[in-house]
Amino acid sequence: MTSNIVESINSATRHARELPVTDSLDYMTNLVHKRNYNNGAAANYAKTTLSNKYEDVLTVNIKASQTISIRYILKSYSSVKKLVVPSTQFVHSVIHGRMKHIVSLQQKTCTCHMFQVDELPCPHAMAVRIKFYFEKYQYCSPYYTRDFLIKTYEMPVHPLSNQSMCDIPQHVCTCTVLPPNARIRPGRPKKKRTKGGVEAYFSTQVTCGHCGHKGHNQKTCKNIPIKD
Repeated sequence: MTSNIVESINSATRHARELPVTDSLDYMTNLVHKRNYNNGAAANYAKTTLSNKYEDVLTVNIKASQTISIRYILKSYSSVKKLVVPSTQFVHSVIHGRMKHIVSLQQKTCTCHMFQVDELPCPHAMAVRIKFYFEKYQYCSPYYTRDFLIKTYEMPVHPLSNQSMCDIPQHVCTCTVLPPNARIRPGRPKKKRTKGGVEAYFSTQVTCGHCGHKGHNQKTCKNIPIKD
């Protein structure tokens, strides 16, 4: 859906782009070593049930459900009980503004689609929790828990030995690797990625330091402020 992961990897490996293949591989292996160790150590010392990122998301959803309740209480509703109308033990309708959302705790779905996309209880599901109390981690995805986070980084990444100590098979030593049959383009090779149309438009726009508008600078600015 986005290129955020690619851009993060591209930024982390920018120092190894011009290195030979073996040195580049060794650089990236050391990078994975550090990341695997640091994330594994952080997961072991964490004291929360979920990882820090999803604990924050869950806290935001809890505060949002409390905000919904307060708004309706101020509008002469006596309590949050009038916001949540149960249909069955696991299916409830939650009134939010002019919208009515259907929350299914058993299927972990809500008509706002946040519950099934994030796999965390949305604000409407948390409004159900205010009336029918349940453990806030009960309907969270187990993949967000600390135990699964530890399992993610428990597999060690073994370091590579020196190239001179590698046991290279004979058929590999006798194999001749030719360069790719491609024409080298004239000019200096590009090191930066090609930006999209919208991204390039906003990044190349000049901002005027006089009026703050885009598309011109101070010398060509015609937006002269009126003095009192």
